[in-house]
Amino acid sequence: MATYITKEFTYPLPDEWCDDKFTQGKTGTWTYEGPEFLTFEIDNVSGKESGWCLWTDEDLERPCPVDCTRVTVDCNEQPLLCEIANDCGSEVALSLRANREWQTAFESPEGYENCETLRDDDFEPRDVYDEFNITYDFDTEEFHIPVKNHDTHGVRDDFTWDDFRTIRNRLLADADGVIDDDMPESMREKWLTYRQLLRDSTTALAEFPAGVAVQMLPGSPAGKDVKGNDMVDDAEVV
Repeated sequence: MATYITKEFTYPLPDEWCDDKFTQGKTGTWTYEGPEFLTFEIDNVSGKESGWCLWTDEDLERPCPVDCTRVTVDCNEQPLLCEIANDCGSEVALSLRANREWQTAFESPEGYENCETLRDDDFEPRDVYDEFNITYDFDTEEFHIPVKNHDTHGVRDDFTWDDFRTIRNRLLADADGVIDDDMPESMREKWLTYRQLLRDSTTALAEFPAGVAVQMLPGSPAGKDVKGNDMVDDAEVV
């Protein structure tokens, strides 16, 4: 039977949200709560972690895939790794994600969306480190946890106004033919306003970098954001 532990640890925080620079020496404190030992199944060629960890006797007794090697980690010694790799995290982490407040990083003109960022106090390890791309170096016998950044989890740093126009034009095309004679007047007005905001966006948002401006594009009246995801009240913007 697996033994469960509670282990507080300190980990580096980036200079700002979704950044891979750590020059300011910021740190966060978190508590790992979970199995004392986690066993990773590592692909023998790529060194990539398979996507889930083993800790129950039942899981550990099943055969290991022939193309993988199992590596067991003591979570007392590597709590950050274990926190990142252990399913979706603790109840504390789930509660934090659901209830934390975001602060405005860039305030948008009327009709567009503000860009929001996390406060340092509201970071959790999964905001900084990429749990889906953990790798293991068989030569050094060390794990590597990539840092999330704009290129991998947001708008890439080299995003241009040409890229912006491509997305804006796609959204306009998606809205073509939506308005019809049977549509309620209130919804018709929402679609007309939405389309006009898109048309005006290159001028209205010109003061911002393109990568910021694209995050300010209005959500569709159909309830989709700029990435095509369902809109929620407290959407994460990077």
